Amino acid sequence: PYEANLWASCLTLIQQQGWLDEDGILYLESNRPLTDDIAATGFEIYKETKASSVYAYLVINQDRQ
Repeated sequence: PYEANLWASCLTLIQQQGWLDEDGILYLESNRPLTDDIAATGFEIYKETKASSVYAYLVINQDRQ
């Protein structure tokens, strides 16, 4: 599924539909950095790591209180 490159469209849909609670956290894994995709969709990176060739992120709403 990594090669489908659906990160930005999926994150945008989650944001637009309000599917993530205000205090919710998303976990993402990818074979490439997702910092630009995440920043462009109204989310922000809470934590990130890289293990071998896998990038992992905990992502939160930018408007989180």
